[in-house]
Amino acid sequence: MKRIRTLSVLLTLIFVLMTAASCDQFSALSDIIGEAQSDADLTGKDYIVYSNGKRDEVMNEYVGTKVADKQAELLLDNVELTYYDIEGEPGKYEIYVENANKSYFYNGVVLLKSPSEEIKINVRMLAPEWYEFFTVELKGDPIDYEYFIEGNIYEWKKELLIDHDYRFDYEGLDDFEDMLIIDEPMLTDAIVNDFAKYLYEMDSIYNYSESFTYYVTTEFDFEPGNRDTEYKIFVDTANQEAVITLTEEGEEPVDNKLTFSK
Repeated sequence: MKRIRTLSVLLTLIFVLMTAASCDQFSALSDIIGEAQSDADLTGKDYIVYSNGKRDEVMNEYVGTKVADKQAELLLDNVELTYYDIEGEPGKYEIYVENANKSYFYNGVVLLKSPSEEIKINVRMLAPEWYEFFTVELKGDPIDYEYFIEGNIYEWKKELLIDHDYRFDYEGLDDFEDMLIIDEPMLTDAIVNDFAKYLYEMDSIYNYSESFTYYVTTEFDFEPGNRDTEYKIFVDTANQEAVITLTEEGEEPVDNKLTFSK
């Protein structure tokens, strides 16, 4: 039983996670679902929007074994809530569910409870050191609510890896844009295609709320904030696709759409 915290505690974390995910974060991933995706954990309502309607199928490749109950009790304590008011909408709040566990997924229900109401929110395979958010209308003040974390904890089944060193940079770019800097002497269609699949799966696991654009370059050609790169990858998890745009000097851009079955 805990009280919901105000969002100020997590402002720095949320800003960093939304704008810059380091190479170490994502290449250190391990794996998600096996027996995991069991809807037995999920007895609430789906307040959280999942962009990719086939996210569960992506997760099946990565989620592994359910953690034993005794260990899970300790790990569930690392799932916490924060909130902030929505300006101009009295009684409505944006609530963030954070999984602070470094190596485990959380799948279950968050119960918000006050003397006058109970709300149960499904949380579907929340990735390690990540968060989800949803909007809810409460009858009372959030400080009057307690929350309870129910459900299970799951290990990774395998790592999300790619056979190239890389890093992200977001200087001078907008939300849902990143420079993808690959440590190769030159880029090829094959390398960029590999990254398109990798980024599609990464964006699905972390449930990015919007399509994401990656400007692809090498370390040698990297210029902060430069959108005029030879390759660009537009990842659209909602439609299970990625569009690779190749713009060669003096030529019109050419698009190559990759469609994913999961």
